[in-house]
Amino acid sequence: MPYYTEEQIMKVRSIDLLTYLQTYEPTELVHVRGNTYCTREHLCTVNVNAHLLR
Repeated sequence: MPYYTEEQIMKVRSIDLLTYLQTYEPTELVHVRGNTYCTREHLCTVNVNAHLLR
C-alpha cells in the first residue's frame, strides 16, 4: 500500500472534482448544458451548484 504524507492528503481533500478536471485534465471535461458536465472517457456526470461557480 502506498504511503502518503498528511500534507498530500490535505491537498487532495481541498479540491473538488470540477476544479481538478478544469485544471489538470481540461480535455477530459465536456460541458453538456447549464451546470452539467461529463467526462469523455468515463461518462461520469458532474452537476455544479450555482454557488460553487466562480
